[in-house]
Amino acid sequence: REYRYYFDATGLDLEAMADAAQRLRGEHDFRNFCKMDVLQVHNYRREIFECAVECTAAPSDVQGHDAASALG
Repeated sequence: REYRYYFDATGLDLEAMADAAQRLRGEHDFRNFCKMDVLQVHNYRREIFECAVECTAAPSDVQGHDAASALG
C-alpha cells in the first residue's frame, strides 16, 4: 500500500520531518495503533520500505504544497 498526505508546510521544519521519516523505515510492531482483534489478528508487525517528506505540487483537488508519503 502507498499512502500520501498533503499539508500546508508553513512553519514546519521539513528537514527535521524528513529525518524523522527515515527512522520509520524497517519493521515495527504497530499493535498500539490497531484495533485489538485477538481472535483474528496475531501479527502486528509491518515493514515500511520507504518513507519521505518532500516539497511537491499537490493535486488540484488538494490545497497545500507539500507531501508526506509512505510505502509499505
